[in-house]
Amino acid sequence: MQQVPILERSAGITLVTGPAMIPTVGLLNMRAKPFNDLRARRAIGGYGIDRAEIARVAFQGRAQPLVSVLAPGVPDAIDLNEMYPYKPEEAKRLLKELGYDAKHPLRFTILISNQDVTMADIAALIKNQMAKIGVEARITLLDDPAVVDRVLVRHDFDMVVSSWANLVDINQRSVSFFKGRQSDYMGIDDPQLEDLVHQWRRALEPEQRTAISAAMQRCLADQLEWINLTTYPYFEAYRQTVTNFPFYNQSYQFFDTTWLSQ
Repeated sequence: MQQVPILERSAGITLVTGPAMIPTVGLLNMRAKPFNDLRARRAIGGYGIDRAEIARVAFQGRAQPLVSVLAPGVPDAIDLNEMYPYKPEEAKRLLKELGYDAKHPLRFTILISNQDVTMADIAALIKNQMAKIGVEARITLLDDPAVVDRVLVRHDFDMVVSSWANLVDINQRSVSFFKGRQSDYMGIDDPQLEDLVHQWRRALEPEQRTAISAAMQRCLADQLEWINLTTYPYFEAYRQTVTNFPFYNQSYQFFDTTWLSQ
């Protein structure tokens, strides 16, 4: 992201982007207390996060706040941002219900990879936002393979901040919605959600799938079982001497027709 403004001003360079299809996640591990309690997830992953600030500061205004599991460029995505506006006082109230206060603050660790410097910026913003609601967040920076091992293999984390997958529909993400699977990174235990996934996969009409996708997105947001922060803008740049560059928004890349005009 830090290179995007430089590339925009560079002569002879074309910068391309597309609809937002990738989320920036702030996943909370529901296997770890207190995030097994919905009130904690709503305080930390809902009302306590200023998503607009993250989009404006960390991404230079090139991202959008995001609550739904699907970014707005993914087919059937719905806007659920109104469910969790930035309300620090509501976050404090929920934390108080859970027994956390100035004398007994909630403490947790934000895990990030060293692969993308933007994630460090986001983690720092979240840490400051948490301080405003009386929560002490610590940032742990690890090599990317170590983060993958802790999140995807051992499920050993409190919060992880990262970019995620480029999706084409909600079913592509649904491998993480089934209890006990290796891809159940957050510890989801939601039979209603699993049933909706099966309904989506059996539905034959596009209208049915659209409605079921919307129900899944609302279910995940209501329970904050999957926490997105913002969209993750994706850019590519090429010199103007490159002809027929095939931009597919990170979905796939074939260069069969690409050539240099000089």
